[in-house]
Amino acid sequence: MKNKLVRILLLMLVVGMFTFVIGEVAGGDRRKKEDSEADEQIGTETEDGEKSSCSYADVEDLVLYLAGSEEQKNELSRLIDPLTKSDNITVAYIKKVVDIIEVSTDVYTGVLNSRSDSSKVYMEEFEKIYNYIVCSGEISGLSRDSVYVFCREELSSDDGTATKAIFDGNRYYRYDVDIDEGYDDRVIDAYIRDGVIFKILGYSDAEVEINNVWVISSDKKECTFLYNGITKTYMLQNGGEDADNITDGAVAKITVNNFGVCSVKKCENVIDARIISASDSGFRVKDRGRVDCAPNFTIYDVCDTPMCENSKYILTGYKNVELVLENKKAVAAVIREELASDNIRVILNDDTFSTYTMNTATLSCNKAFNVKYPDGQEVYNAEGTAVTIDHSNYNVGDKIYFTPAEKHARFTVHSIKRSYGNPEYRGTMEIVIVEEGLRIINELPLEEYLYSVVANEMPAGSPKESLKAIAVCARGYAYIKMNDNSFDGYDAHLDDSSMCQVYNNVRETEEAIEAVKETYGIVPMYNGKVILPLYFSTSAGMTCSNADIWGGNAYGYLEANLEDVDKTKIDFSDEDTFVDFMKDDSGYDIIEKDLPYYRWDIDFTNQDMTNAIKSTLSERISMSYDNIKVKNDSGEFVNAEINYIGEVKSISVVERSSSGVLLTLEIEGSNATIRVSGQTNIRNLITPVNQEIVKNDGQIVTGWTSLPRPLYYSWWRIWTWSRNEQKWCLRIGRAGL
Repeated sequence: MKNKLVRILLLMLVVGMFTFVIGEVAGGDRRKKEDSEADEQIGTETEDGEKSSCSYADVEDLVLYLAGSEEQKNELSRLIDPLTKSDNITVAYIKKVVDIIEVSTDVYTGVLNSRSDSSKVYMEEFEKIYNYIVCSGEISGLSRDSVYVFCREELSSDDGTATKAIFDGNRYYRYDVDIDEGYDDRVIDAYIRDGVIFKILGYSDAEVEINNVWVISSDKKECTFLYNGITKTYMLQNGGEDADNITDGAVAKITVNNFGVCSVKKCENVIDARIISASDSGFRVKDRGRVDCAPNFTIYDVCDTPMCENSKYILTGYKNVELVLENKKAVAAVIREELASDNIRVILNDDTFSTYTMNTATLSCNKAFNVKYPDGQEVYNAEGTAVTIDHSNYNVGDKIYFTPAEKHARFTVHSIKRSYGNPEYRGTMEIVIVEEGLRIINELPLEEYLYSVVANEMPAGSPKESLKAIAVCARGYAYIKMNDNSFDGYDAHLDDSSMCQVYNNVRETEEAIEAVKETYGIVPMYNGKVILPLYFSTSAGMTCSNADIWGGNAYGYLEANLEDVDKTKIDFSDEDTFVDFMKDDSGYDIIEKDLPYYRWDIDFTNQDMTNAIKSTLSERISMSYDNIKVKNDSGEFVNAEINYIGEVKSISVVERSSSGVLLTLEIEGSNATIRVSGQTNIRNLITPVNQEIVKNDGQIVTGWTSLPRPLYYSWWRIWTWSRNEQKWCLRIGRAGL
């Protein structure tokens, strides 16, 4: 009986267990079927009716933008197995992401409907969840916004690299995603993280307001406005109902959407102001005191073609500007008057900077222009038309005038080459016929002349205050030259070479233009008078007086000293002292020691030197007869006619100034010995036109017609070998520019 009972219990246990297993299998199949049916119902379908899957690779980059720290980013990265990137993401993956970024689980519960962790998550579901996360406000710096693509620019990063950015009329957005050109001038819907657009969702229906634009013109159909230096023309909505209320030539707020301009509101609070001083944050205004600037303060110069100005400091040069105020802050300024600026006349050199006289001149202009001929005839020429003047077709004294039809036009002189190609000139061009050919004179406002001088006399990338300092010096120099009559024989004030101020050998830069505008009208003075502020591009570590370079009386404001912070005084008239400093300046903190022309080398063989002096001696004697003297039989140096000194045997320094400038050089030849005075004579006599100049940075330049500057070693002989032949080599040692 007992055994029978045990058997019955065992049988019942087996049956129960079997029934449980069968039930669980059926239940599991049912749950799987339910999950699958739910997946089919929720999943996005393709055009073929198939659900749009969502792989790890699809979401990897987007998910990383949710990270609030490097630690979270690393955790999110580890969620994705490189070997399973093609697999669909699952509910478990979504939960882990939400857990890591520490946001509420509410962002997914309504989408996933309590499905199992192993269920697939399709693209439509992921996009819904992602949008909930972005719009939840739980992650700092993450948002979904409407952005107006007003223009694209490149911004400099902290590491110096350029990154692409969108300006929406109020702020800049960098972007890490391709933005199709079809989005330009449109309002887009985008995901943004810390000012970076990382996903475009399409066009937005939103309206965007742009503050403080300049309305150029409007009619019943469209509105043209200027903002951020860019001119835009958009359709006016509502059939141009607002057109009658728009005031052309005014600062306004406009609202735009993807169909054009919705509304235009003129800024009404406008005051006339005299700006006494400016700072980064605002102005001091005559009779009103302090006025602060709004963050997007804009300046419009509308005295000619409307344009935007970059620097608020330029406003101090004007007698009157219009300030547009909002909430007691200046949001814009309008310049309606031109700055007073005398014209300066610059005579142009040929390609080699060796003469002002040329046979022909070919000019064109980027705008329409007129040419007035000696017989009084004026000919209109379209933009880009090239006009050639040949001196043989005219009489001596004839003048031909080229005048642009628009203020900011540029003339290109195709018959001249500069370092950047055929040079372009502001202002007007005048061609004067002389006996030997023709000369070209560029006449333009002094302030615009300085735009080019500053760019040419200071290296690109120089600090802003350095550019402003050279602008002040260049203005003072030009002012003196306009009044000293030194170029009256050419009906000009100065030329475009380093003998005056280098003009238009390189292109203008925005930085140089801004420096000139910010220092408008400022000149250097000494004892109440404008000085001749002589300056150099690079020193050899010391300054000098004007007398060292041009002779005459030394100005009290130009002193010889080291170019260190302490302006140390050293007498370099002693040859050994000078050479020691040129060889080793390690004991001094020279400001310019790292510049390319701080030191340079030129090598001459004995024959090179003989040929160089032979090629230039007659010209130098004709130009400066009193400064080149010949040794007579009595050992005295006197003025005498001489065209050839023979083979150069030795060269020695006779005199240096206290600043180290070479004043007198003695050259012994096989036929005669000469003494050359004046640094300009010496530099041009020993022409390095066929030599290489090795700069401080190791770069090599060629084609110079004179030595770079008047500071270099004594000369010495070096024994060299070349092709098994003995040859003397004369070498100019380390030297300064």
